[in-house]
Amino acid sequence: MEVEFDGDFVGTGVWTFEPLHGKTRVRYRWSVRPKRLSFALLSPFIDVGKAHSDVIQKGFKALNSYLSKG
Repeated sequence: MEVEFDGDFVGTGVWTFEPLHGKTRVRYRWSVRPKRLSFALLSPFIDVGKAHSDVIQKGFKALNSYLSKG
């Protein structure tokens, strides 16, 4: 599934889903550039991709914990 961004960041993101040992592996890759001047000036110093990945990983861990209780 592919999505396009046109906000603070401009570009595309691609979600892929694949079966793996009876579960589903979810991957998300994005190719974006900052649109806001402040983001463009800070982007060489801040790893936006890693920050995004860290937040998403926490979300997936919480979702996995919630789903395993049910």
